[in-house]
Amino acid sequence: APPARAIHTPSPPSATSRALAKPAEVLKDFSAALSCKPAELGFDVDLLGLAWEACLEDDVPSHTAKQIFGQIDAALMEGSVAQYKAYLLLDSDIGHVFFRTLHATDFAHREYKVKTAKEVAAGKELWCKANGVAEFCAV
Repeated sequence: APPARAIHTPSPPSATSRALAKPAEVLKDFSAALSCKPAELGFDVDLLGLAWEACLEDDVPSHTAKQIFGQIDAALMEGSVAQYKAYLLLDSDIGHVFFRTLHATDFAHREYKVKTAKEVAAGKELWCKANGVAEFCAV
């Protein structure tokens, strides 16, 4: 997990309900996401694989989380919490099977490099040995 000082989220002030909200209330969705395992973040491993395949076809040196999941559906990245969950997934062990982190800045500006098919195959094999998820490893 990243240190607390590395988590930055721009939150515009609201004239209504959020004006008097305590920080714990504002950040409760982010805290809940942080306590989730990668499989509980709302992104399927197959979806991550599809995004990897789409990014592999692009001829660009790096992608942001928004660009990666935007390949599948732009609605997946609507809102700060969804973007934070995508960052958590890409920064997890399963995310590192498909993508390499290039820039370690805050979650909204982190960039990833797409791994080659050979690297992904080797990464899947290692991940499967460590985690034993038959459904993902059979592919």
